[in-house]
Amino acid sequence: MAGALVLGALTACGTAALQHEEERLTFRVFKEAPGWYAGLPSGVREFDIPVSSSADAQHIHAWWWPAENPDAPTVLYLHGTRWSLTGQVFRLEQLRDFGFSVLAIDYRGFGKSDGDLPSERTVYEDAHAAWDWLVAQQPEPARRFIYGHSLGGAVAVDLAASLSDYGGNASPRSGAAGGLIIESTFTTLADMAREVTYSWVPVGLLLSQTFDSMSKMAKVTMPVLVVHGAAGRFVAPRLRQQLNAAATAT
Repeated sequence: MAGALVLGALTACGTAALQHEEERLTFRVFKEAPGWYAGLPSGVREFDIPVSSSADAQHIHAWWWPAENPDAPTVLYLHGTRWSLTGQVFRLEQLRDFGFSVLAIDYRGFGKSDGDLPSERTVYEDAHAAWDWLVAQQPEPARRFIYGHSLGGAVAVDLAASLSDYGGNASPRSGAAGGLIIESTFTTLADMAREVTYSWVPVGLLLSQTFDSMSKMAKVTMPVLVVHGAAGRFVAPRLRQQLNAAATAT
């Protein structure tokens, strides 16, 4: 992801073109279902969630997979780049096997959701809209969780930080969470880009998107679990370790 992103940023012409190319290469949206997709799992309900109360609001597409136990905890699953929900079935199955009711969304620009191209701003908005819906389903804060994989980990950290900031009562979107789980994610987008380019390239000046999980982690007051594998190919071990240290310090 980061290598293609930096290459696109360095070769794009003009500010608007650079930003568009950066967003395209950051998310790498693949519209087709992957070859391993065998259809919607039994028990999953598809529906759309408006991202605002506006009459002309765009919608995100969602899957709701309730657990057999009506008292089960719930989790909001936020996926990473490239694949839409059709490419996430095995992860959703794992979460449900762990005993969760699962809400999973496609950001705008992915799958059946509205929009053409995601951005850092829109994916954060989409996560908030999904959280509002989940809070209405599960009234107990301690029994609702946020889970983000890869780039979705940065989206999850942003959501968790904003909920912690509100303190539980200051906003309609302040429904607290029982915990944050992030898997195979990174510190900042610029750090990811620096891993695959020359040290003299001013990556921080070229990127309009930050996905700065490091600074936001200091605001997260809920319990945090950072999951990653030692043999992970896409996120440098030092970035995972730094993020884990930041989470441990909260």
